[in-house]
Amino acid sequence: MSVVIMVERVHDSSHWLRIELSTRTPPDGERVVAYSNRFFCSITPLDEIADGYHLANWDAGILSGLGYLIRRSILAGVLIHRLEGSLSGGDMDGVAFAAFVAATHAESSEIETPEHSDWAIKEMQSTS
Repeated sequence: MSVVIMVERVHDSSHWLRIELSTRTPPDGERVVAYSNRFFCSITPLDEIADGYHLANWDAGILSGLGYLIRRSILAGVLIHRLEGSLSGGDMDGVAFAAFVAATHAESSEIETPEHSDWAIKEMQSTS
């Protein structure tokens, strides 16, 4: 099962991110975050900082969001299928929040999704 989450910056809907991921158990020595064969990435940069970002930068935000969950649950890793949105260089907290929420739901974790003062969940769906 994969989960799609869309988050949007509170008070500025031009900043948004949609992430689709599923859980996985990575083989020994592999990274926690992997990208599927059908991986799609399209981030529209909203400032000069984000214009210089590559997948590795957004990946750091994903890892940040997953770190908290991995330490408190049975989640071992995720497979990212889609990452798209419009982001600025200062939106890494939104990337981390979206990854955390998506992985929490993909894992069916009982960990509550905290409120985020800067980001709101606008869409959440599970796919088979």
